[in-house]
Amino acid sequence: MINSSNISDVFNKKKGFCYSELSNEDYSLIFNLIDNHFKKLIGKTDLKTKNNINLKNYHKFYKKVDHGRIFTKVNRLLGKRDCNKIIKQTKLFKDLKNIFGKIFITDEENIGHSNIYWRCVRPHPFNDIGPFHKDKWFWDLGCGKIEKNYQRVKIWISLLTDSKKLGFRFVKGSVKKNFRYSSEFRHHIIKPIFDDRKVKKKDIQSVKGKKGSLIIFNDELLHSGELIKTNKCRVSLEFTFCFNKKIKLN
Repeated sequence: MINSSNISDVFNKKKGFCYSELSNEDYSLIFNLIDNHFKKLIGKTDLKTKNNINLKNYHKFYKKVDHGRIFTKVNRLLGKRDCNKIIKQTKLFKDLKNIFGKIFITDEENIGHSNIYWRCVRPHPFNDIGPFHKDKWFWDLGCGKIEKNYQRVKIWISLLTDSKKLGFRFVKGSVKKNFRYSSEFRHHIIKPIFDDRKVKKKDIQSVKGKKGSLIIFNDELLHSGELIKTNKCRVSLEFTFCFNKKIKLN
């Protein structure tokens, strides 16, 4: 359950985030949808063992899979039907609507419906980890558009992990700071490029918890994936939602 009294922290430039957890029912629904989506993608390969592979045992098989080709971001976007199940059936979204009023999930990939996507990070090689960035930078560079009277908020959820560190880290106090970055055209979009050496190690904070833990954060929070030494894969889910700035939060 989302504690509405903590939501103000997301918009506090000194903080920029708050924590919560999925209910057991929400976790089961979301994880099963993603596991089924994962199996459909694996099912398109010619692996002899593909019928035995799922998210929980993928760490035993990933070396035989062309991971980068199969699990592109576009392929990891949930279909419209699955998105609607999450939006209409979870307590998470009931809580969000109670707090923010009418909300909508963004479609920055221009696929015609809400963009809810998952990520599977392999133990090795260490190239499934996203670099430090602010989500706002992508929007500023033209990746998606929203009307000016709406404000964006991001949610990241840990769904599978065997570590107290969940694979998400951020820079304390970064919402109120302006960082210089460049950009490049890569993977069919213009992406921000940031020098991680500009971040002081003492300012980096890891998100800790258990599967089902989530962070709700300001899209000006500087954050990245985190390298975790483990023998198993970790899985997360994320999306951006918008609400009208004129709405008084509950």
